[in-house]
Amino acid sequence: CAAALTIHSAAIESVACPSCGSIIGFENEKVQLLAQAAQKMRVTPWLPLGSTGRLADIDWEVIGFMQRCTRSEGEAYTWSEYLLFNAKEGFSWLTEYQGHWNFARTMSRPPSVARGQYSFRRGKDQFKLFSSCKAEVSYVIGEFYWRVAVGETCLVEDYILPPLMLSREVSQNEATWSESRYLEPEDLCAAFKPGMPPPERVGVFANQPNPLIETHRKVFRLYWLLAMAAILWQLVFVFCLSANTVLQQTLVLSTNNTEASLTTQEVSLTSPAQALRLRHTTDVENNWLEITSTLVEKNTGEAFQGAQEIAYYHGVDEGESWSEGAREDAIVFKDIPAGVYYLNIEFEFGTDRNLAQRYSVVDAVELVRNPVGWSNFVLVMIFLTAFPLISRWRRNAFESRRWEESDLSGEGGGTEED
Repeated sequence: CAAALTIHSAAIESVACPSCGSIIGFENEKVQLLAQAAQKMRVTPWLPLGSTGRLADIDWEVIGFMQRCTRSEGEAYTWSEYLLFNAKEGFSWLTEYQGHWNFARTMSRPPSVARGQYSFRRGKDQFKLFSSCKAEVSYVIGEFYWRVAVGETCLVEDYILPPLMLSREVSQNEATWSESRYLEPEDLCAAFKPGMPPPERVGVFANQPNPLIETHRKVFRLYWLLAMAAILWQLVFVFCLSANTVLQQTLVLSTNNTEASLTTQEVSLTSPAQALRLRHTTDVENNWLEITSTLVEKNTGEAFQGAQEIAYYHGVDEGESWSEGAREDAIVFKDIPAGVYYLNIEFEFGTDRNLAQRYSVVDAVELVRNPVGWSNFVLVMIFLTAFPLISRWRRNAFESRRWEESDLSGEGGGTEED
């Protein structure tokens, strides 16, 4: 079409004309028409040829653009590749798929990996095979360092260790390796300053860093700090505010009691008590018992009252023993002033047993000052544990979305250890 073509390097072997699509070959200063206007479609690159930007502290110019595709189950998947050039550093690539970008350079020391090998180590790092596909060139414009042609194919194997990806391309003539690093769209825009926003990202890409890994680590570290604080606080209660029993007395609750109430021994509190735990332990059987306990200060008459229902049933059904309920129960009186106290205990028996005859229940009464409470500690630990569990689930969900796109989704990669 007589359009002017620019050649940036002696290493360039072909140029695809942006105007007409013809592909021109160069060899020993000779020009050869390789393909004449062979491309039926026209694609406008997001980064136009001639765009310049700085990546890895190197100034690059976009000199070539191609689209490649692979097919799976009758569906085509297309991605874009931009060839970058620097007079001193040579060539590099920008690749884009569904809004995900990678900056890639050819490896001078490729790893030794068998075809289809599931994983390999490079130093201390382990790379896992993510995909293996046949890639076909579907569109091309600009300069390239090989005789590029629409329709040429090669086998591509991608091994990942986010944010890195090592790719092997195997053609009829050679096998080459490249190392790619995931590039955030905002970093790409800062480097090339394009005139339009980048393509919107879709899904999770093969070597896209998991943003929830670092979040999970922070949540896990915070969890251990808060958990240790809760444990230390509980130990303070156990050892510094130790509980002591101020009353132990056994009473007999009987139908012969004319007023159905009893009074315990007196208890002297020389200082205020944060809590007093009252526990009734009985031998009630196949019946229920309602107890109302009133803690009374002897001199002032100030009273604190609490009601409890104790029920216990057991038996044998079709040869198997069963039981229901409990023979004991406890309540807590809060913020009790210093003084001399006694308990007034009123009770009422259930009607599940024949009370026509004399019926009695032995009740062991225990009053403990400042008991150590474990229920709140357990609830706090459960509450704290929920956060790292949720964080871990979210992190793993991101990895699951990544490996859903892999050829090896059934064998997919695990997540990092905490």
